[in-house]
Amino acid sequence: RLENAMFIKDNCTGFEDYKKKLLNEDFDALVECSGINCLGKVVSFAKEFNNEMNAILVFAEKDISSAASYELQNLALITGKLGKTASGLISLKEKSNSHGLFDMGVGHKIGVGGESINDLDFRKRLKEKWKIEDLPVYKEKAHQDMLDDGKIKNMFVFGEDPVGCTLNKKKIEDWFDNADFVVVQDYFMSETAKKADLILPSSLPLELDGSFTNTQKYIQEFKKQKDSEIEKSSIDQLINLLQKFGSNGLESIEDIKLEIASLLPVKNENVNYKFTTTDIDNYNRMFEHGCDIVVKMFNEEFEENFQ
Repeated sequence: RLENAMFIKDNCTGFEDYKKKLLNEDFDALVECSGINCLGKVVSFAKEFNNEMNAILVFAEKDISSAASYELQNLALITGKLGKTASGLISLKEKSNSHGLFDMGVGHKIGVGGESINDLDFRKRLKEKWKIEDLPVYKEKAHQDMLDDGKIKNMFVFGEDPVGCTLNKKKIEDWFDNADFVVVQDYFMSETAKKADLILPSSLPLELDGSFTNTQKYIQEFKKQKDSEIEKSSIDQLINLLQKFGSNGLESIEDIKLEIASLLPVKNENVNYKFTTTDIDNYNRMFEHGCDIVVKMFNEEFEENFQ
């Protein structure tokens, strides 16, 4: 009965179901599983966190499972901390601009701005913006499942080294061995690039204009610091490829930014947060180093210097 009932009533859904399932758990067993040998410490932490006016939970995604991150969000919700100034939840990504990928619709269920790909109004806006009549149908299977099943035959990998950074080399190598045609765009000759049918050179971030989206969803722009050594920058390569496939005429970074802005959802001040119930842990981390060869090179050199 210490929950922030007013915050939950005004801002959240799913609390009663979450509460019912949570109260069916064995509290003593949960404390034992946590590895904390004193129940009093758990109770003390809960009360102190609940009573703190400005409480921020900070965690690194690489260290915990998605189930654990859901429970951290539940803690922020049940205490009424989420979405308030100087309070809330900060999720630290392993790779810069990971959040930007989700904002651009990298998941199979979402589109630009994180909107549901099944939302009829969103699909209508996409068709109008892209001047097309049909959009691909939604597939229940995620990209990873399709890769595991050998269903994806044409692959374009840019800025990542899944083969070189994987925690399960056999599985990831099978993805590429099952493909018919693989294109890799990267800064260096990575293990993934060695499996490519076509390799494209990539510009370094300091050789491009662009942006990063931080973990608080703020877009941070940066400007080119030096000219690229390659004839066409990695962005120009992508734009030229899209033009060859009859895409909608984007010619520059500025065109891309304007299209993104036109598709982002209007900010809704009345956001409803949802309590999420978890039953089992699901730590299924697949890659080290943010799946990036540059991060891998830095980490390995850094560790060697301290051995």
